[in-house]
Amino acid sequence: MKIVSVVPGLKEGLLSTPGVQIAATVAVVLAIAVGTWISARVADATRTRYGETPAEAIKTSGLIGAILLLIPALTFIWQVPYVLDFIYSLITLDRWTAIKQLITIAVFAVAYLGSRVINRSIDALESSEAITEHQSSVAYHVIDVGAIALASAIALALWGVDLGRIFIGAGAITAVMAFAARSTFAAVIGGFMLLIARPFRVGDWVTVNDRTGIVTDVTIFNTKLRTAGDEHVLVPNDRVTEEQYANLSENDQIRVTVEVGVDYDSDLNTVESILEETAENVETVKESPAPHVIATAFGDSAIVFETRVWIAQPSMRRIHNVRSELILSIKSAFEHEGISIPFPQRVHDSRAEAGFRVESPSRQATIPEAND
Repeated sequence: MKIVSVVPGLKEGLLSTPGVQIAATVAVVLAIAVGTWISARVADATRTRYGETPAEAIKTSGLIGAILLLIPALTFIWQVPYVLDFIYSLITLDRWTAIKQLITIAVFAVAYLGSRVINRSIDALESSEAITEHQSSVAYHVIDVGAIALASAIALALWGVDLGRIFIGAGAITAVMAFAARSTFAAVIGGFMLLIARPFRVGDWVTVNDRTGIVTDVTIFNTKLRTAGDEHVLVPNDRVTEEQYANLSENDQIRVTVEVGVDYDSDLNTVESILEETAENVETVKESPAPHVIATAFGDSAIVFETRVWIAQPSMRRIHNVRSELILSIKSAFEHEGISIPFPQRVHDSRAEAGFRVESPSRQATIPEAND
């Protein structure tokens, strides 16, 4: 039975002219707009009093209701036969089919509201800095895709669709895509591993694949670094997870060492005291752990001391600055105390028995041979 036959003469009656149809369309659109606005205001009031979840439910229900009213109203006004027939066939279905339709709508509605609730929880975790912005973004997508996939599977099973064949086909397609783009899939898997392991965050100073820099972003495919030379480096996430990496910001401090050699005739206890005092007077050096000085080696012309200090908020610039300040301060302190820093010197000398004589260019130079 056609719905056009249910309302005989409607085309020739009330909605017979385009002007009336346009006016009716405008009236319907305005009514839907007013209803949507009222729904939004009610949702805002509910959010203030009862929280985000009930407000989202009201807003979603209002949007779905507006769509369900707008489409039939417009098709009825403009007399689109096949749409009207389809709507009429839905209305006149048997009881079991109607129940399945309601269950399908409910499943998708619950999936949507559930994903929104979980996303709000993720926002709360991000606000408390329990997770990073990148992790929350990835979690959003995973939750949304998972909710849609779960709701679709339930709906298909409800309508008697064989999910086994769908899963087999999807598995075959996934295998082909994984083989064709295995490097991309490896990077994606590496991105999820970084999401779970959380070895570093945006702003950390790290060393990855022999490149050291500040992490500026972590996407599902790449980790972005900015080096001390202001170079921007993209490292695929599979390379990050497969090879060694170091997070130099993990403990919020790092050790800096400076080596210096002193003459063998120097008083080593005095040298050690001067180095410790000099290191303690550097402003950026931490008091705890305290600076530490040790003698490390007998050099060719000097005894080598190593001064070890710790600095907070490690970065390449801070390391360079504190090392430079230590070197200048140690040089100045040694000069004040009269302690020399040996350096390699080359002295040319001749053996007495072999000697040599250099004459002017006009005369031939002679070099006596050594006595046997």
